Amino acid sequence: MVEVDLERLRSYTDRGVSIKTVDGENLVAKIIFLQDEYQDFIYDMVSTDRPEIYRTAPEKTAYVMPYRDVLSFELVEEGL
Repeated sequence: MVEVDLERLRSYTDRGVSIKTVDGENLVAKIIFLQDEYQDFIYDMVSTDRPEIYRTAPEKTAYVMPYRDVLSFELVEEGL
């Protein structure tokens, strides 16, 4: 992601975001915070179209995603 996208994603902290990943997963997440020093962000999973790739139920679980794995994202709700 470019810096403009990072600032936009940062502005969505504590909001619902629809994310499409480079491996084709579509998920809805609540962004907790961005970790620029690690080039990733922490989020709470709300839903996914690929629950089979997770060991446990993905909903209401926190995950880390590298910036490079995000293909696109958009705001879906003010807060979850």
